[in-house]
Amino acid sequence: MSETASNEFRISIDEKISSDEKIPCFDIKNQHRGKKIDKVVFSPKNKYFATASFHDRSVCMWEFKQETGELKLSPYHFFNLKETVLCNPICVSDFNKILIGNTYNDYYILEIRDCNNQEGGIGEKLLDSREHDGDVVNCGFLTNGDFAIVEGNPTYQAHIFSFIGGKWHSTSKIRLVEFKHAAVSHDRVLILMDLPFVIIQWNLLTRKFEKQYELDWSLAKYQKDILMELSCDQKILAVAGRLNGEQEEDSNTNHEEDLNTKHEEDLNTKLEENSRVYFYSTESGTIIGNQSFNEKFSEKKKTSISKILFIKFEKEEFLFIYFGQEKTSYAITPPTSSSSSLKLHSLPNSPSESKNSGKLHLPGEIDFILQYQLNNEHNELEDDLHSFKEENQKEDSRDENGVYSPRKDIKNNIDKFLKIYKSKNESAKQSSTHRSLTQDSEKQVTLRGNQYIWTVKETSHNNMLAAKIIAKWTANEISVEELAKYLKKLDVRNRVDVENNEISSPRLSSTIIEIFNRERSKLRTI
Repeated sequence: MSETASNEFRISIDEKISSDEKIPCFDIKNQHRGKKIDKVVFSPKNKYFATASFHDRSVCMWEFKQETGELKLSPYHFFNLKETVLCNPICVSDFNKILIGNTYNDYYILEIRDCNNQEGGIGEKLLDSREHDGDVVNCGFLTNGDFAIVEGNPTYQAHIFSFIGGKWHSTSKIRLVEFKHAAVSHDRVLILMDLPFVIIQWNLLTRKFEKQYELDWSLAKYQKDILMELSCDQKILAVAGRLNGEQEEDSNTNHEEDLNTKHEEDLNTKLEENSRVYFYSTESGTIIGNQSFNEKFSEKKKTSISKILFIKFEKEEFLFIYFGQEKTSYAITPPTSSSSSLKLHSLPNSPSESKNSGKLHLPGEIDFILQYQLNNEHNELEDDLHSFKEENQKEDSRDENGVYSPRKDIKNNIDKFLKIYKSKNESAKQSSTHRSLTQDSEKQVTLRGNQYIWTVKETSHNNMLAAKIIAKWTANEISVEELAKYLKKLDVRNRVDVENNEISSPRLSSTIIEIFNRERSKLRTI
């Protein structure tokens, strides 16, 4: 690379990328013809999730791929259930299967569809409410692929179904004690008792008792609102509910202005906390933390927690908490011990939007995870850049104004980058469909293609290098230090693609591409 300002490197990367290697910009909401998404459910190990629109009578399966350094969202199967009305429950398995509840007049049917078949195949009936005396209290897939249904009054039993010989069969029935509520969570059935006021945990795979948890009597008044969920690693039990202290304004209250004002003040004081989440250690069975909430439907009417959900992302796990009809939601980083603190995050109330590609509708859980990862990538890259500057900062690397400019290091990294691509594509020079490396008389180095172009050149401004990444009609400028570090971190095995003016990659390190906007000095998702 020459020292003159006129010399330029042009890198254009074009791949014949197969469709399964692309990451399109999903508009999940449009998969349901623009109707409201009423429910989002995840498989036991978070491999898949499903979005459901009750008004549209549709369910869409999505792959939620989490591997080392990789996050990928891709549409899986779409079901249009015109002849029925969707109802709860909806469950997803780690083996590409989904259970859907359909209601007909005065009865409902639970059916399982195999998403390995085209368009989900034909649903196989698992349960018909007309053939069972007990009400379905809760159900869910187990990690071994079996399906569990818990029935309440008057039968109080659990059914285990297994997929054998291409069909679902009832393989066992487990008699349960009489309970107030029950939940299937991570291969366990959690049974809420009235007296004593405890939760009993049984393992559905081993059929063994595991733990008993004593509950806070502050939740005893509204037992029907209690929710129970085990963490993905089964180390924490989350219990959410409505507190006993909640009261609503009496309709016979004296409406004289002074008395009414005093009453409202007292009411607000009493309703300062109306819901709480407790975290139990499954090892000790004791409470290690709790978080209180004060959410309202209106100025005077409170609402309790409607759903809780654990999702694990790489090494971190979050508990998602929803109020009412999921209009308000939070994510909590749960405590690992009684001495550790809780971290509370507010989830976006509306789908995320991208200025470059129009509206990008994502479920709140996925949107939060992507934003959380983006912030982590930002912080990690800033630390790396700081270390990079310290390692390479020398007197001869400064210009006349004392501004640091690691020109040699940048050029070396660019040269290494080009050499790697050249060596990896030496055998493909003869083919017009693969990348080839050439050098023209102006000493421009080009990797042929039209998907996107890297232009790296010297500028007269502060005697620095500048770089532009051009994707169709957009250009993002980054400073030399960020470019150098980005080239060092880039996995050259990655393939890239541009859709809707966005650059995507099948690997996490490039999905949230580590590029700073020069003026604002912060990461952008492009």
